[in-house]
Amino acid sequence: MAHGDRHREWVQAKATIEIERDGKSETAIVEGEGSVLVEWPFAPIRPRENVAVKVHVTGTNDAAGGGWSDAVDVIGGTLDEWTARFVRSDIEHPVLLRRSFRLRTGIRRATLYVSTFGAAIPRLNGAAVSDRVLSPGWTSYQWHVDYDVYDVTTLVHSGDNAIGLEWP
Repeated sequence: MAHGDRHREWVQAKATIEIERDGKSETAIVEGEGSVLVEWPFAPIRPRENVAVKVHVTGTNDAAGGGWSDAVDVIGGTLDEWTARFVRSDIEHPVLLRRSFRLRTGIRRATLYVSTFGAAIPRLNGAAVSDRVLSPGWTSYQWHVDYDVYDVTTLVHSGDNAIGLEWP
């Protein structure tokens, strides 16, 4: 049997999910093949709360699906009602909007919330904040505008900084 054929025959039986919040680990097992739109098995993530999540899957007949995934930081969305002025340009693509800002000393954490009509590349001090493409993704803009959340603590510093959004 070819290597690829073996993977096609593998069927998930359960997923073990581990989260770390407030310095404590919790584990839950989700039975079945589901990997999308599966009910969250833990207490809800609070707005702006940061938890680390990792997963280990097991196939039928207890066949491991590999080791644990790398931990991924998940930040709870804000439930605030946001209002903002939309920024636009009459220039054809590509477009870069930029603004300077100053931070005081002693920054412990910096979080960037980005919402756009269409896909954009957010930058801080010249560096892309992520390797994501086509973010935040398509939505029915008439009813809802999605946003992405980034931990940008390592990209900002005390003193002068610059933020930009690039539309490719």
